[in-house]
Amino acid sequence: MHAIQLSNLIEPHKTFINTTINQLSLDSRILGISLAGSIATGSADQFSDIDFVISVDPNSYDEVLEDKVNIVSSIALFLTGFTGEHVGDKRLLICLYDSPLLHVDFKFVSLNDVPNETSNSCLIWQRDTRFGEALSKIRVIPQSIDFQWIEDRFWIWIHYVGTKVARGEKFEVLEFLSFIRTNVLVPLGLFEAGQSGFGVRKLEFLAPEFAQELKETVASYDQKSLESAVKSCIRIYINLRTKIKAKGLHHHLDCQKATMDFIDSIFGSGG
Repeated sequence: MHAIQLSNLIEPHKTFINTTINQLSLDSRILGISLAGSIATGSADQFSDIDFVISVDPNSYDEVLEDKVNIVSSIALFLTGFTGEHVGDKRLLICLYDSPLLHVDFKFVSLNDVPNETSNSCLIWQRDTRFGEALSKIRVIPQSIDFQWIEDRFWIWIHYVGTKVARGEKFEVLEFLSFIRTNVLVPLGLFEAGQSGFGVRKLEFLAPEFAQELKETVASYDQKSLESAVKSCIRIYINLRTKIKAKGLHHHLDCQKATMDFIDSIFGSGG
C-alpha cells in the first residue's frame, strides 16, 4: 500500500473521486475507500476508468452488497451498471456515469476479507484505522508463467485451429487466434521483454517491439490471411521459447513436427 495525492490527479477523475469520498463517508456502514488500477499506479490518462475498493463493516456487508446500486447511484449522474459475474466477482459493480461520461468500478469488500485481496490499492479515506491496517496485511504474489503448461497445449491448439482454417470456419479461427495471443504469445512476449501485465492491455507501451511482431497474427476474414496468421503464431512461439530458455522445459518435438507437417500439408509450405 502506498500514498496517493488526490490533488495531483487529472480531471474529471479528481472531482469524481472527491465527490465519492464525500458521499460514501456519510454511510456509517462504509469503513474505507481505496483506489486501484492505473490511477493508483500513476499511469492514468483521460481515457482511464476509476477503480474503487470499498471496505464495508462485516456486520452490514450483506445489506450493503444488496443495496450497492442504490449506494453508487447517489454519487453523480448514474446511467447504468452491472455486477461482475463475468469475471467471477459478484462484489464488483461496473458503472457508467454521465456529465462527464466516466467508467467507474466499485468493489465492495468486507473488512475481514481485505487482507485476502490479491492486489494492492491506495488508501484515500477511512473512518478509523482498521481499513489501513487491513490493507497493510495484503501480500501480493507475483504472477508466474507455467511454461510447461503452455508447451503441453500449444501444438494441440495449433492443430485445432489449422483444421478450422481448412474447413473454412473463418470466424472461429479469428476468435481462436485471439485466444492464442492472450494465453500464449502475450504472456511469453511480456516475460521476454521483462514486463508484466494482463492480456493485451497496454501491450504497445509495455513491449512495443513485440507488439509490432504480434501484428502478424492479426488476420482479416480471408483464407490466405488466416493461414499466414497461424504460421506467424507458430514462428513467434518457437522464437520466444528459444529466447526464454525456460529451465526444465520439455519440448514436445514429435508433436511439434507432426503438427507443422500437417499445417504445411493443408496450407502449403510457402507464406
